[in-house]
Amino acid sequence: MAMKAKRLGGSEFYKKAGFKALIVHVSPDTHKKLSAIAQLDRRSLHFVAQAILERAASEPEKAMQSVRGHIKALAGDKAV
Repeated sequence: MAMKAKRLGGSEFYKKAGFKALIVHVSPDTHKKLSAIAQLDRRSLHFVAQAILERAASEPEKAMQSVRGHIKALAGDKAV
């Protein structure tokens, strides 16, 4: 299952990186947990997206674990 994150309109991070959208492939269970992202503000989303990109480039298997930690810190323990 693929989840397409909404484009953060005008975000310099995405413009410089050349991304129009961030695609995250997740299981249905993880998809439900990641829905907490919608509750975060744009600045927080920037840091979550940056963590995904940095981790996925070097350690794909640890990328989701890292992102879960960021979401947990930003949205609260019940989010993840």
